[in-house]
Amino acid sequence: MKKYDKRIHISPAQVIEDGKHGTLKGIEARVKVIYPEHIGTVRTTVYLGHTPKSIAHSLETMGVEEVSHSSSMEFATEYGWDYNGQAEVLFENAWSIYESNLALKEKNAKALKQFNRFSDDYSPYGAY
Repeated sequence: MKKYDKRIHISPAQVIEDGKHGTLKGIEARVKVIYPEHIGTVRTTVYLGHTPKSIAHSLETMGVEEVSHSSSMEFATEYGWDYNGQAEVLFENAWSIYESNLALKEKNAKALKQFNRFSDDYSPYGAY
């Protein structure tokens, strides 16, 4: 099973023409993929998504902890985007969703731990 390095380097993806959805502008990332089997480590580019929600989901799936970006995020028009900085705004919105999801997961994990502790203390099946 492959794992991803927790650090990624993002850039705006080239404009993708999609017959179903029209023009999609997304974010891609240069990542290190770690294969614990016999293959080893490979650097590759992955497409993270074209909406804040899809990008946040990709970040969560990969377990990203650190992000760097090239100046192309600031000069997105060179990649077919409508205005400079558009890619930055998209990623900032995605990162906000990602951080909120992480905080919610942490809060839920603490609540579950507390519930389990409470259940163990007051379970009619517990040791006397």
